[in-house]
Amino acid sequence: MRLPAELVLLAGSAVAVASLAALAWLLGFRSRARIADAGELAALVAREEPAARIVEAGLDAGGAAAVAWLADGRVFVAKSMGSRVATRSFPAAEVRLRARRDGVELRFADLGFPAVVLRRAPAWLRARAAA
Repeated sequence: MRLPAELVLLAGSAVAVASLAALAWLLGFRSRARIADAGELAALVAREEPAARIVEAGLDAGGAAAVAWLADGRVFVAKSMGSRVATRSFPAAEVRLRARRDGVELRFADLGFPAVVLRRAPAWLRARAAA
């Protein structure tokens, strides 16, 4: 019995993709950046927004994201994206908060920056999301 060419091609492609994924895993491309604590968030804010002053800050339970409300009304967001931490600041009016059972979701007017979910969000952020 002879297999159709498309099936052979599909099987070969699947093996190639699985092999590349396994190789990447073995080489250590699975590491994720984390935001360890409020001090690290403050250092990110100081580096990106030197004149900014943090009014309130909160971190995700797993260190995957963090948010800081700044004194000038902007919101500074840090999010783990692969092996790096991406940061952005937005005017508060461009940030939509939604309370969830597991935390607070933040969505942004900048569609190029994905939504952030802070699991076990701090009380001040939950209060803002409820307002």
